[in-house]
Order: sequence, then structure tokens, then C-alpha cells
Amino acid sequence: MIQQLLVTGSSIALSVSMAFLAIGISIMLMLEKPKKWQGYLFLALSVLMFVLYQTTWNLSLVTTRETQSVEDSVPAIINLGQLGQILGGGIIAALLTLGGREVVTRWKRPRFEVDFTDKPIFLRERTDPGWESYWLRVRVTNSGRSVAKGCNGRITKFIDTAGNLIDRDPLTLHWIETLWEHEPYRAVDLRQGEERYLDVLVQKAKAQSQVFLFTPPLRNIDDLQEVPTGTCRVEIVIYGENAEPCPKEYQIKWDDDRRYKGVRLKEFRH
Repeated sequence: MIQQLLVTGSSIALSVSMAFLAIGISIMLMLEKPKKWQGYLFLALSVLMFVLYQTTWNLSLVTTRETQSVEDSVPAIINLGQLGQILGGGIIAALLTLGGREVVTRWKRPRFEVDFTDKPIFLRERTDPGWESYWLRVRVTNSGRSVAKGCNGRITKFIDTAGNLIDRDPLTLHWIETLWEHEPYRAVDLRQGEERYLDVLVQKAKAQSQVFLFTPPLRNIDDLQEVPTGTCRVEIVIYGENAEPCPKEYQIKWDDDRRYKGVRLKEFRH
């Protein structure tokens, strides 16, 4: 009786383990992050059920040696053992295959780099009538090994001199070379090694001691929103559909006279 229960339990555990293995592989192959963890969950369950099968199978072997019904039990136990070996090999192959796939995916994935330097391409002056202003930009580079899809940048935090967060909604930034009149916040793809620039701050010629945020669409330069009072630093985060977010914090630095074209961004390190 005990022997039959062990053989039955071993069979059930083996079947469930095979089912979990199949479900886990299917999920891993079909889904991307953040739902890929479900595939790992089913693979883990498959391994646990295989351990349960192996335990009950070993117990059934011990029970067989201690009973007189060896001839009736051995064929079933041998078949279970052979199936178990196949399943064990399948689990190992699946783990190696999916693990290798994950390593390759991480190795090939896009990666963002964000920087600002005191060079003309980061600093642009507009002189057309009604739009006299000075613009500060950051550069975003895809330093990974594949195309970064659906990328955008946001100012996620406004921080005062004491390091406290200022109550202001996050702001999506505008990629240069995209038409801000119609699609001001359109996401872009970045090829491997490609660089693009985001407008971050604007200084008006007629309001030289203030800095503003570029928040299109705009009717004219007077529609620009001023940076929240007391802001000393901003956190910029670059997002992509298939890339890890890249945060970078910058100080807003002025020269001594707070003159026109005297504002800069300086990377802040904690």
C-alpha cells in the first residue's frame, strides 16, 4: 500500500514538474520585463516538484527492496526513473538556455550616458525677434550594443539648497530636432553610439537673473514656466522601453553677477 502511494505520488510530481517546466519556458520566451519573473517562478516550481519526485522515487526503491512484490513494482519504478532522468536533463537544459539568453540580452542591451560640458553645442542662443534667449542642453548617448527604443528624458526632482524636494510635478523634456509645435514630447529611438540633445533650461534676455523650463507648446517666450523658487539642483532621468533608467543630478550654477548667459549645469555627486 505504501509502495503504491509512493509510486503514485512520484508520478504526479513528475507530471506537475513537466507541466511547470513547459509553462515556464513558454513565459520566458514570450514575455519581456517586468513580467519575465513569472517564467522564473514556474521554473522554480518545476525544480521543487522534481525534487519531490526524486524523493518519492527513492523511497519507492527502498520500499521495493523491503517487500515481496518486487516483480510487480520494478517495471513502473524503472519507467519513472527513466522519465525522471529525461525531465532532469530538460530542466538543466532549460536553465542553461534561458540563463544564457538572459546574459546575452543584458550584454547587448542599450545603455544611456548623460553629460553636460561648457561647449557651444550644449549652449545655444536665439536672437530672432521675440525669442531672445539662451538655452542649456544635456547630451544623451546610447553606449550600449543595440538600439534604444522609445526614449525620453524627464526632470523628476527639483531640490533646494538644503537637499529637500520641492513640490513640483515631473517635467518631460524636449528632444532637439523634433517639432515642438506639434509633437513636443515625442519619444525617439537611439541607435548604437548615437547622440541626441535635450533642452533643459532657458534664460530670457529680458529676465537675465531667472531661469525657465521649456514646456511646449508655447505661443511666445512669455509662456515659459519659471524654475520653482529655491531650486538648486534638478534630477534628470533618461528612460527607454528596453533600457534601464539613467538618473543624473545637476546643480544650477550662476556666475557672480547672475548675468545673461552666465548660468551653467554642473554634475552633482553625492
